[in-house]
Amino acid sequence: MKAAKHVVLAAIGAMLLAGQAPPAAASSHTHRAEGVVRALDTQAGKIKIEHGPIRSLGWAGMAMVFDVADPGLLKGLKSGDTVAFELAQGKDGRFAVTSITPRR
Repeated sequence: MKAAKHVVLAAIGAMLLAGQAPPAAASSHTHRAEGVVRALDTQAGKIKIEHGPIRSLGWAGMAMVFDVADPGLLKGLKSGDTVAFELAQGKDGRFAVTSITPRR
């Protein structure tokens, strides 16, 4: 059991060093955060947000690219906007932005 625990910890450490976040447990729970939009891809339905810590996920602040649940959420946003947003984890384990509001 101890060996398996060390293997898991080593794998998570390697992912963090490689710039990947460890997988979080699947959940229908939403997670709230604030950040700054760094890039938008409206055709692909993706947004890059530099966010602060997301305590409910145990994530430190970082810049990440997220899918958006509805590409219409990106309408009116631009790079440099400060936003409040919510994330939810899909069945595939990936997190998607489910709501986003500019902070003016």
